[in-house]
Amino acid sequence: MGVTTNINWAIYRSSQELWLGVPSPLIAATLYIVTLRLMMRGRGWSLTPLLAVTVWGSALGAAGMIGGWLLYGTVLGASVGIQITPSLIAVYRTRSPNGVAPAVWMLGIAQAFIWGHYGWWHHDSALVLYGIVGSTGSLLVLLRYGYTQHRRSLTGALATEGV
Repeated sequence: MGVTTNINWAIYRSSQELWLGVPSPLIAATLYIVTLRLMMRGRGWSLTPLLAVTVWGSALGAAGMIGGWLLYGTVLGASVGIQITPSLIAVYRTRSPNGVAPAVWMLGIAQAFIWGHYGWWHHDSALVLYGIVGSTGSLLVLLRYGYTQHRRSLTGALATEGV
């Protein structure tokens, strides 16, 4: 899905003449392709990712045909929520989440903020939406992780003091 999403971001940004925003999704798509290629070396091909790419690509194409660039961009802008939602669910369903890399989520906030600001500067609602959804989702993950780490340190301190 990362390949499909990033290629579509490049198409969208080109259509809106946001030229400075075109290279990064093309680089990301290339890196996703390399990563997928390396993963498939050991596992082989699977129909599940191919089906997901087909469905997602079709949904984006349908959005563009039905609502033009505005709906196409809106779906792309909101799509970061699709990527963040599984992590949000996991971090909030787990009593004490492990394996959360705070630096990754801080980078997520920074990236979303930068794209949101770029979109605001260029009056592009799709990028603004991406910024809002991406930074909010990343912040929610960090807040939950910070809360659980704080509680863990408090309960650990209480246990060592014999309280």
